[in-house]
Amino acid sequence: MKNSNKTRKGQYLTVEEIYLVGIGLMLVIGLTAMVNTMNSSILDSVKSEQGLSVENLIVGNIEKLKNEVTGTDAEASVELKIPPEIGGAYYYITGSETDNGIIIKDINGNNITKKETSIPVEGLVHSQSKRMKITLFETSGVKRITIRSVSY
Repeated sequence: MKNSNKTRKGQYLTVEEIYLVGIGLMLVIGLTAMVNTMNSSILDSVKSEQGLSVENLIVGNIEKLKNEVTGTDAEASVELKIPPEIGGAYYYITGSETDNGIIIKDINGNNITKKETSIPVEGLVHSQSKRMKITLFETSGVKRITIRSVSY
C-alpha cells in the first residue's frame, strides 16, 4: 500500500504563511479602525451631552437673574461651579458676537453648543478656573449680561 500522506514542499509552506500573516494583519487593522470609529462617536456624544448640561446650568441661572433684576440701574450676579472638562478636554464659554447667546467651544475653537438668550452676553470663561460669575445689569431699561472666570 502506498503512503497516502502527501508531503508539502517548502515553497508552498512559505506562501501559506505569508497569506495567513496578511489575513491576520488585515483583521487587526480592520478591528482597530472599527474600535477607533466607535470611540470617536461615543466621545462626540459624551461631549455634546456634557455641553448641554453646562449650557442648561448657565441659561437656567440667567433666567433666575432676569427675574431678580427689575427697574432701572439694577444689578444681580451669581457664581457657578463648572466642570473643568467636557468630553475629556478643556473648553471655554463666550457670548455670541453675531446674536444674543452663549457659545461653548472646545479648546480648538469648535462649537460644542450654542444657545440663544434674549439678552446680549459679553465675556469669556475658561473651564480651567472651575468657577464662573454671571452678572446681569439693567441700565436705562437695557439689560445685558457679562460672564467671566472666577479664581479661587
